[in-house]
Amino acid sequence: MNFKSVTILHIVLLSTLVGIAQVAGTETVLFEPLEESIQRSYFAGRNHLIKGDLEKAYNSFQVCAEAEPEVAAFQYEVGKIELELGKIESAHRYLKSACDLDPDNDWYHYYKGLCNLQLEKLDEAWADLALWMSARPSDLESLNQSAEFFIDKGEFYHAYMMYSYYEDEIAHNVEVRKIRLILIESADLKSSKKLKFINDAIKDFPKEAEFKHELGRYYAVVGDLKKALGIFQEVIEEYPEYLLAYMSLAKCHMNLETGEDIFPLLKKAFTSEDIDPSDMLNSLLGLKKESEVDALIPLALNSHPEDARLHHFDGIRHAQFNRFEEAAKSYETAIEFNPHAFEIREELLYILLNLGDWEKMVEVGEKAAISFPLEPVFNYYLGLGLSKQGKKKEAVKAYKSGLAVLYDDDVLAGIMTEELAMCYRDLGEYEKSYSAFEECLVYNDSPYVKNNYAYFLATDRAEINRALELSTQANEAILDEPNFLDTHALILHLLNRNEEALELILKAQTLLPADLFPDAVYSEREGDILWELGMHDEARLKWEEAVGAGGGKKRLKEKLNRVVE
Repeated sequence: MNFKSVTILHIVLLSTLVGIAQVAGTETVLFEPLEESIQRSYFAGRNHLIKGDLEKAYNSFQVCAEAEPEVAAFQYEVGKIELELGKIESAHRYLKSACDLDPDNDWYHYYKGLCNLQLEKLDEAWADLALWMSARPSDLESLNQSAEFFIDKGEFYHAYMMYSYYEDEIAHNVEVRKIRLILIESADLKSSKKLKFINDAIKDFPKEAEFKHELGRYYAVVGDLKKALGIFQEVIEEYPEYLLAYMSLAKCHMNLETGEDIFPLLKKAFTSEDIDPSDMLNSLLGLKKESEVDALIPLALNSHPEDARLHHFDGIRHAQFNRFEEAAKSYETAIEFNPHAFEIREELLYILLNLGDWEKMVEVGEKAAISFPLEPVFNYYLGLGLSKQGKKKEAVKAYKSGLAVLYDDDVLAGIMTEELAMCYRDLGEYEKSYSAFEECLVYNDSPYVKNNYAYFLATDRAEINRALELSTQANEAILDEPNFLDTHALILHLLNRNEEALELILKAQTLLPADLFPDAVYSEREGDILWELGMHDEARLKWEEAVGAGGGKKRLKEKLNRVVE
């Protein structure tokens, strides 16, 4: 190799090493000429880094570090690559050597600090990063970055101390002080230190409302609400545009039960985006005048248009006053901003049920069933919506899908199996309907389910003895229920026990409200029983009565035209 090529390699290496020192904010270091092989190895390592080949770069730099262990830049390059490769302990050794050789190089300390973070050596990491941050005193981004390393690990105390170090050693800064104020709640400082911090902030930044407001919050937290109230009142008077204080003052009045009208305070506070929506909700729940709640909700939604909790609350309010269409819109908006809220979807489906909006119920139910495949309640609403639309087969599929994932909820199981039984019946699949009713009774021993099942068995002329058993149990559970008595009368009639049947149907009719008498079904039933008892004229009178009450004219006409044999 000629002298010219060696000189070029040496210049490249020298300028690279000097560049590292200059970037780190240190004085330029003059290096002794290195052997040609070391220069080439270093140059190769830099090329590999540019190409992104860390392993080859690592090998090249390691040759340099082993050959020249007193050159900090070589130790640094190896350590930085090992850090990137996840070899933390080895990286720490190299970076520590680099820092020992060149203790003023802030970038060496920066990467060693990252190693210490990985090794949970938090105090050492803090010292390294504080040195790096101090080298750029006017750069708050570097300060924030140093602190965020600790915040990401949940180490708020060290983050707090990083900001404190900046103000103690470099300069007071109101934005830094505000960040410290936020962190102080998580930094686990003693109460006395918190109070001193707040008072110092008020002294250092007397024009900042936030610090005086925090003093009021401090006394509110420790239970001295009267003192807190006075401070909040002062904040409002001194800083009328600081809206957080209006909410704090309102909360103090509520907790102290002073009787003060807090609506004007809340009306002002609710215009602020800085007020936590949960505080708004708690305040709304504490108001006694519905008109005030109605006036504040739009303000809250305007301040936090994407907060699902506020839209949910708005929907609940509408539903309470039977404004179901408005409620549905609020619930849909809440779901838009919180699609993972199970209870909001369920409540929306109940509202759609009240509206009778079956198409929308199916749409919402399908989406909910997909989002929450293990929540059978959504299959119930989906099935119900489909059934109401006349889509019985699809409803059966929805109910069966829900039952397949339903555990430990006998109430819902009972409801779904009863609906399934009704769908099968509408499809003409009576045996499947009976099986579903039997399954329903396992979950829901309701006399109403028993009566319905018994009635269907009787009208189908199927398993009359089972129908009698169920009807008997229903009538024993609930006495003097007209529908139950009618079902039992039908069953006894089919069993040719007409005297008993007549007694029951007569009793059922006496229990009807005056505005529901005569009832077409009951009148026709009595006529059928009277006919079997040979009381033909009386039977015809009851059938005519049934026609007048709106009974099936064709069927009743056939009965009226019967000939006595």
